[in-house]
This record gives sequence, structure tokens and C-alpha cells, in this order.
Amino acid sequence: MRRQALLMQARGLSHDTRVLDHRDNARHILDLHGRSERFHDHSGVGFRFRRRGEALHSVISEGCIVSGGTVRNSVLGRSVFVHSWSQVEDSVVMDYSEIGRHARVRRAIIDKNVYVTEGDEIGYDLERDRQRFHVTDSGLVVIAKAPKRERQSL
Repeated sequence: MRRQALLMQARGLSHDTRVLDHRDNARHILDLHGRSERFHDHSGVGFRFRRRGEALHSVISEGCIVSGGTVRNSVLGRSVFVHSWSQVEDSVVMDYSEIGRHARVRRAIIDKNVYVTEGDEIGYDLERDRQRFHVTDSGLVVIAKAPKRERQSL
């Protein structure tokens, strides 16, 4: 346990809110009482995980909230909100975007201020995605920047 605390301090993170698995990859564990866990970097600005949200092999930027969703092999820009039961895999989500409940995103680049609606699927049906967004030859879905908007829920 002492080794884990030292690793967390070396990375500039609070040692009481993260647990390291056997590969020294960070896995976020939340309490069962509904409180959110907040993680901080050296600047003191953090991100939160709520309702058993988790991020595996991902980069989570300041101000992000992962509330019961799952983020894998992805990068989340500043203040991205990932709602309950949503999944983000192999994607880059830019600043101030929001992934609605039960939404699934795979192999996508989502620009700033985009709201992925509740239950929407991006990257799973490329023909449908081609009608709405730009899809590269390799199957990467690119969603253009949206106008600035107020966050629908917190």
C-alpha cells in the first residue's frame, strides 16, 4: 500500500481515491454511498467519477465528469460529461462535449460542444453515420464542432 501511495504522489494525484491493479494501471473505484470521487492534478483542478463510472487506459482532462459511464482507450478534453450507462471507446472527445445516457461511441473524433443524444450510437453503423457525419476511409467517424451551448444537466 505504501508503494501505491508513493506512485500516486509522484503522479501528483491524491492517494486516497485511486487503486492500482496488478499492472500498475489506474482503475477508479467509487464508494457505494452515491458520493462522487474527485481526482486532482498538480494545478488542483480535478475531474470526477460518479455512480461507478470508470476510465480504462484513457486520458481524462480537468473538469470532466464520468457519471456511471465507461471510457476505454480514449481521450476526453476539458469539461466533458459522460452520462450513466454510456460507453466511449477508442475515441477523442473535445472540450465541453456531452455523451448522453445509454449512448455508445466507438472510433470517433468528436469536436467541441457536441451533444451525443441519449441512446445514440456512433461508430457502430457506418452507413448510418455517413448520412449524418464525415466517415474516413478507415472507418473513423468525425463530428464537427457545434455552437456553444449550456450544459443540459449536471
